[in-house]
Amino acid sequence: MNRRQFCSFALAAGALSACGGGPAPQDAAERFLTERNGGTPVALNAGGLPPDAPLLGAIASIDGHTLTIKPPTGDAPTTVELAADATLRRQTVVPLAEIKLGEAISAIGALTGDSMDAQVVRLGDDSGPPAPVILQSGGTGAGPAGGDRMITNGALGQMIRGSVERVAGPTIVVRRDGAASAEVKTSAATAITRLVDIAPGDLQPGMMVSVTGTRTGAMFAATGLQVLAQADS
Repeated sequence: MNRRQFCSFALAAGALSACGGGPAPQDAAERFLTERNGGTPVALNAGGLPPDAPLLGAIASIDGHTLTIKPPTGDAPTTVELAADATLRRQTVVPLAEIKLGEAISAIGALTGDSMDAQVVRLGDDSGPPAPVILQSGGTGAGPAGGDRMITNGALGQMIRGSVERVAGPTIVVRRDGAASAEVKTSAATAITRLVDIAPGDLQPGMMVSVTGTRTGAMFAATGLQVLAQADS
């Protein structure tokens, strides 16, 4: 993992001290967790993170279904035990041509009425608040090339969810429950990704991940894991 990529990840995780300077770690963590909680404020007490707070970091080691996750703050690693039925996914960049009619979609951007200029489009089963999107150089699909970049959700705008009704050129028409269909307009700068299922054997040391579940002391019982960025080759 290069320093640029690490610092981008640390900033998104609220770990500003990992890259030098910035607000108090607890304040930054509270802002990040509030974002991940769909905008509902999350307050941390002196004891630290709530037991169901997402765990973010890099995989340091793997032993079967047991992972060691190293946080970007430099704190002690956390041992993660993957449940037998844990949902494991990764983000993959896809072109507009591969969008499937009827699949779940969420989009973030500037919304005016029923029309959105999207900065991030997420495809697949994405019922919870989206994790950060990390695009690495050398990928294919939407988004500019020329270097790693990480996109978080906090300052990007509003969100819409639904299913893909149709695709007309660069515009995706989204069918929404209880509301009129919306037009999601994409551009070369729009990050379009899909969540795909992976197996425990696909995980590698060095991957940056977001883990959901419950923390008990130094152990984290994981029910879900999403790969945010691949390990450096």
